[in-house]
Amino acid sequence: MSEYHWNEKKRVWTRYDSKGPRTAVLSANLPALTEPTPIESHPEIAMPTRTKALDQAIEEAILAGSAVMQKGETSAILSQKKPIRHGYHIFLSIITLGAWLTPYLIIAVARGDIRYRLTVDRWGHVWPAVA
Repeated sequence: MSEYHWNEKKRVWTRYDSKGPRTAVLSANLPALTEPTPIESHPEIAMPTRTKALDQAIEEAILAGSAVMQKGETSAILSQKKPIRHGYHIFLSIITLGAWLTPYLIIAVARGDIRYRLTVDRWGHVWPAVA
């Protein structure tokens, strides 16, 4: 059975990880992702083109605030700071007359990382997955 699944509603191929179905973040062969014919039936993409697609996806992730932890030929592990809901914390700070500012500062400074992997497959599609 294929690791790729056709999503009829979105009309795109998806791949599952521990968080559910994921769509490709970038593709060197976009028509292969949007046609219902199996991905495996399309011709494979040359390694330099796949590497270029992965590099482009990494560049886009860096522009979105991620940092590269490790990079290989067909995959990379990236890290991004967990988001903070500032509106929620400001609301709590106002309600508690400033008493929430200390925990808010601790949360803002000590927030953890979200790590994820970008992997390029043989058909030039770059897929995200929780690392």
